[in-house]
Amino acid sequence: MGEIVLELPLPPSANHRYVRRRDGRLALTTEARDYDVVVYAALGPRRPQVPRGAPVSIRVDLAVDHWRRRDLDNVLKQLIDSLARVLGFDDADVVRIEATKRLERGNEGVVVVLSWGGGNAGR
Repeated sequence: MGEIVLELPLPPSANHRYVRRRDGRLALTTEARDYDVVVYAALGPRRPQVPRGAPVSIRVDLAVDHWRRRDLDNVLKQLIDSLARVLGFDDADVVRIEATKRLERGNEGVVVVLSWGGGNAGR
């Protein structure tokens, strides 16, 4: 079983994740791709690879400076997708999500605890 804890800035909203290309297909926005780089940098040299098919559990503590600033579900989508791309797991392997949103003026951000393996991934 593995586990990582990350402190990250707020991700872009899921409402701003995609842009339509000239050929009509969807592509990630620059903002969404840049957040992947932020997640990658936060992991530093200890960046583990989550084994394919391992059950993944995620705990998220979101701090916002205004209640209406961010929808919790929009934050989760971009955050989990970035974690999946950087750590190499399929977001379909997420078996548990525990998330809280709290007001903390002047200190916005996200603390993520991601665990995998062990057959129950933090259940």
